[in-house]
Amino acid sequence: HSSSISFDTEPNELPLIREGCATRALTFVDQEIFAPGVQARAGKHVA
Repeated sequence: HSSSISFDTEPNELPLIREGCATRALTFVDQEIFAPGVQARAGKHVA
């Protein structure tokens, strides 16, 4: 059964932690800064 499922492991977790923190930060910026601006303009007519 050892060849049926294989998982790669990362011996150093710091790159994974950094990537996760960057993803959370970008998601926050997207939701809190860019998304409210789009919702505020939804009612205006664009010519």
